[in-house]
Amino acid sequence: MFSLFWQHGGKSSRGQSYYERENMVHTLDDLISIGDPVATQHYSTAETIKFNSLILNEVDEKSIIKMFGKPKHIIQNEGLQNHKVLFYRHSAGEFIFLMQFHFLKNKFFLISNMISAQRSLSTSDKETFINRITNKYFPEMRLDFKSGFDIKISDKFKNFIKVVDGVNFRVNYINISSFKQLLQSDPKYIKGTTEGDFESKIENYF
Repeated sequence: MFSLFWQHGGKSSRGQSYYERENMVHTLDDLISIGDPVATQHYSTAETIKFNSLILNEVDEKSIIKMFGKPKHIIQNEGLQNHKVLFYRHSAGEFIFLMQFHFLKNKFFLISNMISAQRSLSTSDKETFINRITNKYFPEMRLDFKSGFDIKISDKFKNFIKVVDGVNFRVNYINISSFKQLLQSDPKYIKGTTEGDFESKIENYF
């Protein structure tokens, strides 16, 4: 059985444009939509959400590099000041995992894990990936896949996992406390955004 978080990958010939295209966050609006997603199914757990044994509140750049090694690619986003993205691209069997770890001011706020294959992912594939996460961290949780995969799982810290089943299949992990602190602490780190504009944009999201 393959591991969802297989830790070794070959060299990638993909360049800057590939990673720029796959980057989940380019603008303030991207940031806000990721931090407050709509979901048709919302589950809560008393357990603490983790990514590959790491509690989201404890993720930092050093722990990611220790776990996965040197990133395949790094983006320093010009649209958002102090925004850094580490990319890892690994394969396991027929599946490819493109993971991106997002930091603002060196504080972690988002992991996005895009899962793909040479063929289209089946419903069974998607169920298997989600069940691996719930069985590992939330063994008592039973999800209703008959209603699709638009799923959000929140923990006691209000951190959450959001499954995105769109053009690409992604599992996003959001450290909401860090996310909110970063947005509210210093609005002027957003290039081209005045404090007043910033406050009006985030007013309804927290």
